[in-house]
Amino acid sequence: MRFKKIIAMIFVIVVTGIIWSQEAERLTVDKAVEYALKYNSSIKNAALDLESSGLTKNTVFNQFYPSISASATLSKMHESTETISGLIPDTTSEVFSGSSMYDRVIYYEQEIPLTWMLSTSIQANLTLTTQLVSGIKIAFKNYEMGQISLEKLQRQTERDVRKAFYNLLLSKEQLNIMKESLNAAEARYKQTEKLYKNGLVDQQVLLSSRVAWESMKPQISQLDMAYKMSLSNFKMMLGIALDKPIELVGEIKVPSVDINNINSMEVSFADRADIKELVGAISMQKLQKEITMGGMLPMLTFTLTADPSFSGDPFKDSWFEDMDKWSQSSGMFGLTVTLPVDSWLPGSSTWVKLANTERDIKKLRNQLEDMLKGAKMSLDSHLLSVKTAMENLEASNLNLELAKTSYNLAEEAYKSGLKDLVAVMDAENTLRQAQFSVLSTKAQILNGLIDLAYDLNQPIDQFIGGEK
Repeated sequence: MRFKKIIAMIFVIVVTGIIWSQEAERLTVDKAVEYALKYNSSIKNAALDLESSGLTKNTVFNQFYPSISASATLSKMHESTETISGLIPDTTSEVFSGSSMYDRVIYYEQEIPLTWMLSTSIQANLTLTTQLVSGIKIAFKNYEMGQISLEKLQRQTERDVRKAFYNLLLSKEQLNIMKESLNAAEARYKQTEKLYKNGLVDQQVLLSSRVAWESMKPQISQLDMAYKMSLSNFKMMLGIALDKPIELVGEIKVPSVDINNINSMEVSFADRADIKELVGAISMQKLQKEITMGGMLPMLTFTLTADPSFSGDPFKDSWFEDMDKWSQSSGMFGLTVTLPVDSWLPGSSTWVKLANTERDIKKLRNQLEDMLKGAKMSLDSHLLSVKTAMENLEASNLNLELAKTSYNLAEEAYKSGLKDLVAVMDAENTLRQAQFSVLSTKAQILNGLIDLAYDLNQPIDQFIGGEK
């Protein structure tokens, strides 16, 4: 019995842990933005690119390091190529009287024994050009461009996350409205069924109420499927697991923001990340032009070489005890000035590259001009959209109140037998459209204000402010 209790307790703990682990995380819009800025894959990749640019910037002065190479060679010939020869006295011959010399000599020849040879080589080169200075500028500019690109991506991601969040809330509210209508249609069918049994309505009215109820189910299924797909895309945007359950916490409310004083003609777009990115691209092209022009100027090259060789046996003799065994045959220090003459010839590849770079700069300037015009047009469009939606919201709210009243009157009249089912269904459809119209108008205002904050390069949460 005690063993069964332990097993039961373990089972309860495991099941409780599974349920707890699957509990949906409640996400507000600010929490969703925080997740996206931290886990979005595009932002993480941009941050890694910025780290690489930072490393290049911090070590850019290594361009002034000379290129140094060193080598050491141990070698031994397969066959001896040198011999020693000479004459030596023949000790078996007679000695001249009155001297110590023998009367005969013997010729001898001996090969020099094979030994290992050690030779080394060291070479260092350093070339100084004006292109090195431009290269340093490019490294610093690349890092600055990486910062701007990351800022731009963060701003775009925050804007897209906030708009997607409120669009999901709108879809959820639309789904809830449809479910409420489904419940009302079901209740109306059951009431009609009672009336049919009592002989107060005919079979056609009963079937019509059943069709009205059943026809809503596929619509709700489609809305639910679309909501789940949008929610999965939202999770991917946040950089969280697709199987992680989340619950969106928030309401679609119209913020209290005064937009009447915003004039696109008075707004400066110079601080926007996309504008700064294009300005930086123009600066990069100018630096590339400097590098190309630097290739036409003289280059100064410092060269240092040494090739010490060890004449002794590297395995038997001490390397540094007798320095006379080291010799050098071709070591040197040299200065070389090089002038690329072909770059100065008319129609050379260098001149063509300079001309093309100048055209690229002009094209980027044209793009910048168009981008500034587009930013102004976008701001004007969003301003007009928000103002129009705010005006429409008042009419939508009034229409919603009228639709509620009309629906309630139709319901009461239907229960009293004064109106048929078709009148109730029409009133319900009108109410449902009015409810969704108010919500979609609020979402349109909210999304428009988010776009305005992005256009004005202002923090979105501060720009939206409070709610009314």
